[in-house]
Amino acid sequence: MLFQNCNQPVIALLKDTRIPFSVLLLAYALLLNINLLLHPPTVNFTASAPLSRLLLGWLGSPVLAGGIALPLLFILLVWLQAVILNGIINHHRLVEAANGLPGLFYLLLIALFNEHLYLSPPFFAVFGILVALSIVYNSYYTDNFTLFYDAGFAVAVTSLFYLPALLMVLFIFIGITVMRVIKWRQWVVVIMGVLTPYLLATTWFFLTDHLAEFASGHFLHITNSVVQTAYHAPEWLYKTGAAAAVSLSSLLIAQQQLAFSVVKVKKMFNIVIYLLLVSALTFAFTNQYTFGPQALLALPAAIFLAIGFYGIRRTFFAELLHLLLVGMVLYFQYFKYLQL
Repeated sequence: MLFQNCNQPVIALLKDTRIPFSVLLLAYALLLNINLLLHPPTVNFTASAPLSRLLLGWLGSPVLAGGIALPLLFILLVWLQAVILNGIINHHRLVEAANGLPGLFYLLLIALFNEHLYLSPPFFAVFGILVALSIVYNSYYTDNFTLFYDAGFAVAVTSLFYLPALLMVLFIFIGITVMRVIKWRQWVVVIMGVLTPYLLATTWFFLTDHLAEFASGHFLHITNSVVQTAYHAPEWLYKTGAAAAVSLSSLLIAQQQLAFSVVKVKKMFNIVIYLLLVSALTFAFTNQYTFGPQALLALPAAIFLAIGFYGIRRTFFAELLHLLLVGMVLYFQYFKYLQL
């Protein structure tokens, strides 16, 4: 079945429910991140957040640090994030039929910044944000307090990878308010979930006599990137501007397409808008010209793009826009090497 449809354009393929989306997304992830295999970034295997520091310490072992093992691992993790995002959107039916477009556009947006997001704490934090998004969506169907505790717990654990992710508590509060009737007990349970990992972490560092180091390192220093790649103001402006323009235009198009959708879909779409706004707040905790928060912004932006492209009925036009986006990504990835 896959080979019978392989002559179709990419967008059409990922709208075809008979196609195994995960396989196509894996191939797409490899193609969009070849630059990492050709020129693996130099990594500084340390971070301020405790869980990121622990994970990077393991990744910096001699077994993994050499060759293309880490680039391949990064590509697999990006692909896994895309598959999870795709599963969430398809499960809750934000569009008419299951498709692979959310994962495709997530891979595309991450590829635009892949050298800077490579094994970074914000990149690892995306897994926790996906869990939080899934829990908020599931709260539409039930008011089980366990869900709200899990949401707070997931955000807190995520913030132990990347402290600005703690802002996602706002997203949880807003999400619960949008999806259900407001109950103050739900907010209390969320706060309890947030406090639990920090109580456990504080206890551990107190018992090991590293509490002061944990407090100063985690709360006073934020690691947005671990690669030794130079940042340039024009590059930051061009990439961020391009991503913002694409995301906002897709938001407007998707909003128009879902104007007459059922209440559930409208609520879930509004949740994505709030996710975008809260994710944007993480820029307040970055150094100048860092791309770290783009990992979080890629999630809502990919959803907007997926909804917008799904509504395009002319295959040629959709594929042309897709190729333009791919061309933009490849230009930013390889242009600097052509100048050498």
